[in-house]
Amino acid sequence: MERVSMEGEETENSSNVKSDEHPSAKEESNEQEHEKENLDSKDDETKPQGPKKEKIRNIIAFYAFGALIYTVYSVIIAGAQDILAGTFIPTAAVLVTNVGPYFLVTMIAPYCIHRVPYAVRIVFIYFTFTSGLFTIVYAKEVYMKLVGICMTSLGAGTGEVSFFTLTAFYEQVTVSAYSAGTGTGFILGPLYYTGLTTWSCVSPNRAMLIMAGSPLLYVIMYIIMDKKHVKVKKDAETSKHERLTWKEKFTTAGKILPLVISLFVAYVCEYVTIQAIITTMAFPNAPFPPRVHYRYYIFIFLAGEFVARSYLAVVSYIKPSLIPKLVIRRIWILSLILVAHLAFFVAAAWYRFVHDVWVVFTFIFTAGLIAGAAFNNAFVIVSQSTAPKYKEFAMGFATIGMGAGTFLAGAIGLLVEPYLREHCLRVSKVPDYCFTRPFGAWNATAASSC
Repeated sequence: MERVSMEGEETENSSNVKSDEHPSAKEESNEQEHEKENLDSKDDETKPQGPKKEKIRNIIAFYAFGALIYTVYSVIIAGAQDILAGTFIPTAAVLVTNVGPYFLVTMIAPYCIHRVPYAVRIVFIYFTFTSGLFTIVYAKEVYMKLVGICMTSLGAGTGEVSFFTLTAFYEQVTVSAYSAGTGTGFILGPLYYTGLTTWSCVSPNRAMLIMAGSPLLYVIMYIIMDKKHVKVKKDAETSKHERLTWKEKFTTAGKILPLVISLFVAYVCEYVTIQAIITTMAFPNAPFPPRVHYRYYIFIFLAGEFVARSYLAVVSYIKPSLIPKLVIRRIWILSLILVAHLAFFVAAAWYRFVHDVWVVFTFIFTAGLIAGAAFNNAFVIVSQSTAPKYKEFAMGFATIGMGAGTFLAGAIGLLVEPYLREHCLRVSKVPDYCFTRPFGAWNATAASSC
């Protein structure tokens, strides 16, 4: 009997031990399954996601945003000599006022503009562009016209930063669409201005007045596009980790700083060339007077920019698989080519060894191609190489190189253009061809060109 009872106790004890061990084993298996699920989810996150298709209305909206900003910008650049007509104020004064506020916005905005809703920014852009263009048209004094240019510059800077950061909430094709739009604006602006003032004999004043209605399209395009960014912003407000710390912002800025410096050099060379060097180069054997030279220079330069800024958008529509092969990742090489162009134009303006306007046309077109390629590829690289969490800030920060480079180019041009003009007047046998500016009144330039 004792033996039987002892065996019963052993059986009972062993069953108790098994029952005690069972919960821990179950917990361990649950933990293993949970870890496996986490690993699977991480694998899913790290797997490359194929490109999603963006809605056509969003692509059109981004294209229109880029085209609108740069149409107005390039119209002002193309009309610089007419705005300053009858004065000896350096052409670069238009560039400084056209870029100064833009530069300040691009320096400050990336760190704080995310707090301002995009709808508010659109209204601000519309107001500054419209009021600036009306000031240019109706102001009597040149200096008040420059104030109007400052107002449009403020809108352009806000728009540039806002629209680039907005692409972070949409598919990558929107970056190419915006870039293509800027290229279209670059060719559309001078084509519009040169066509009206040179070929159709419309006064510069009236040409600017017609342009004053275009900013309304910002509001219309923003209304028709999807508001993906609104939903993402609302989700981000509920999770604190989505907001970047200052350390994360500086780290992100440091990673793309070499690219920003390359853009800076490219823009310095580009704008010193078109706003301070070629303004002192006109040719007696050209089939048009000196005052028309500058309009053609700008038109041809911006035509090159149009081609280079648009090629990735065209390729992404025809055959997206070619994009990785066609993206130029060494932006510094493009910057060096622009340095070489600048050196050529400085030498040509100083030594006057170029005697045919078509040589200038050729080199100015290639300079436009290189400058447009630097812009287009730089922002595609930032978009591709930056994690989604940091992309909105990175796209905004990259615009600093453009603003700083253009502003410095304007400051340099204030000194360089008068110096080159004075040198030309001393050495040239045809001093009337040392400047590409009309010396009639603002509205008289159309009549004198026809």
